[in-house]
Amino acid sequence: MSILRVAFVLVTLGGGACAFTPQRGESLEAINSGSFISIAHAVAFDHGCAADHVRVIRTEESLMAEPRAVDMDVCGVVRRYKSIGGTWLDVTSLYPAATLPQPLPPM
Repeated sequence: MSILRVAFVLVTLGGGACAFTPQRGESLEAINSGSFISIAHAVAFDHGCAADHVRVIRTEESLMAEPRAVDMDVCGVVRRYKSIGGTWLDVTSLYPAATLPQPLPPM
């Protein structure tokens, strides 16, 4: 259900979105640009964590300067999301824990 919701929000908001890369440690709730509008709320919903506690650790940008992968600190737990066909999916379980970054220091 949440994947469909994410897809709808991305299609609705993504049309006029401009490229933007958040800074390390920045709360996704505070970002008001592009696909980060929807990913913050989707991640917060998926993991039961307030959107202001979902913070960027690092992003991987595509050739079009839109992020295609984001590592986030979600209430102290690292989660990796990738944009696949315009939909953000949690792919954390596909990677060995050693390949993921460390969580950010507490807020």
